[in-house]
Amino acid sequence: MLAEGLEGAAIDALLRASALGSGKSDALLGAIYLGQEGDDARTLALDHLNRGAQRGDPVAQFQLAKLVIANAPERATVLLASSAQQGYGPAVVERALQILPQMEQATELDEGSLALLREAAASGATQIQSRLGLLLLGRSTDADEQEEAITLIRAAAAAGDVQASGLLGLLILGGQTQGMASEDTRQLLEVGSQSGNVRVMSALAGLMLHQDGLDADPVKVVELYSNAAAAGDAGAATNLATFYRTGLLLDQDAGLAARWYLVGLALGNRDFADQIFGYTPWDARGREGMISQAKAYLDSLGLYSGNQDVTANAAYARAVSAYVLDVDALAEAAVLLARPKAVQGE
Repeated sequence: MLAEGLEGAAIDALLRASALGSGKSDALLGAIYLGQEGDDARTLALDHLNRGAQRGDPVAQFQLAKLVIANAPERATVLLASSAQQGYGPAVVERALQILPQMEQATELDEGSLALLREAAASGATQIQSRLGLLLLGRSTDADEQEEAITLIRAAAAAGDVQASGLLGLLILGGQTQGMASEDTRQLLEVGSQSGNVRVMSALAGLMLHQDGLDADPVKVVELYSNAAAAGDAGAATNLATFYRTGLLLDQDAGLAARWYLVGLALGNRDFADQIFGYTPWDARGREGMISQAKAYLDSLGLYSGNQDVTANAAYARAVSAYVLDVDALAEAAVLLARPKAVQGE
């Protein structure tokens, strides 16, 4: 009873403050009524949040934006922008996430939007830190902004962001940032591989092979390269094919080698013929003929789209993945590609 009495007294005090024009009181009343059940409580909440938003309270604006975004997205954007301009932390982060896709597609970086993204990153929002860092790395040639980008990515990686971890690992491997041991790089790539980033998965597999040699875990290497190939990495498919053809790390299997070379071809690696028939002289016409034949076979199964930018073609990548996992799917092509070189030269 005492608690109820205190709550009632608090609401009465807030109502009096609201009547005197306090937007902050309206925001608090909106939050109280949102926590209660029933249509009447929701109506009261909306009334007070609308009043608080009109009076310029950033908390009321933010709460109201979240409530109306489904039915009134343009109004929600205006409310969110106003709240963010007043420096309300949650609104700054939400607004930053809202404008990031536009910034990532823009040809030039808008200074006003950059300032908002930096404010959100400074609040500790790891997703903003990671994406802003990547944005600055790719779009800015200013040395200070490049250093800022790496600092942001380091901060996000230290907080456990998987995208930032993978990106930082790639930067260290590429010599773009210093001060971390190779063991740290491998750990960063292992965390980053959870994001499904093609380059990170391939880089981790390559680093494992470089550091561990023939003692590298073949199951893990195959898993990483397979996932990267399924996501559109032609090089990962070709690496797997080479392992199966040479017997390096994996048991020799000409059929599996052929399958992976064909997947590499389907993903845009037109040099697969040189990879598997490197010991056989091929004139340009013969090589193009082999490529055309492989394409035609894939096309007959509905798996070759002719789209060289297959990394962006998720449906096609999934089809390739399913194709590889079907042991018999490439039997005909495997027989062709695994024929003895004397026969191949005919």
